Amino acid sequence: MPFLLAILLQVTFNFSAFLAGLITFTGAAGALLMKVVATRIIERFGYKKVLTWNALISGLFVVLCALFQNSTPLWVMVAILATGGIFRSLQFTAVNTLTYAELNSSQMSKAGTLAAMAQQLGISLGVGCAALVLNLSMSWRDATSLERVDVMWGFIIIGLITATSFFSFRRLPENATAALENKVRRRKA
Repeated sequence: MPFLLAILLQVTFNFSAFLAGLITFTGAAGALLMKVVATRIIERFGYKKVLTWNALISGLFVVLCALFQNSTPLWVMVAILATGGIFRSLQFTAVNTLTYAELNSSQMSKAGTLAAMAQQLGISLGVGCAALVLNLSMSWRDATSLERVDVMWGFIIIGLITATSFFSFRRLPENATAALENKVRRRKA
């Protein structure tokens, strides 16, 4: 998201780096808001429901960014980015919690290192995929310079990839988080 947003706002809309940064920051602000209520949402609906349906919602908010135009009011961009940040944060929180669900304390540091590496790899793959889509779009147009339509395709493809994780999360067994729920119950007792 930050990669594609920076290109869209700075290169195709000619916004200053400062304004583009402020607009992009709204996604992070939304993510911070979700951290306050994520646990309650996951407890209420369960990991499987949250991960499956939130994957579709998160993908939708990425795709909505493809509709941004130079004439789009800033408040609309900010609303979409902040709301999308909320849902992406919920997804990251649920996935990261599951990463440690069945580990004991001696396994945590190794898992933390592996999880951080996997997250960085995922970010790198996302940027690489977005760059590939931009390049392919420019090639199909036989263009040498980037335009809004190229970035639009980037948001659409990344949003669809995000949404397809729905199918992966649907395969989670209903009791996939039993060990984690038992840990939480023991701590509360």
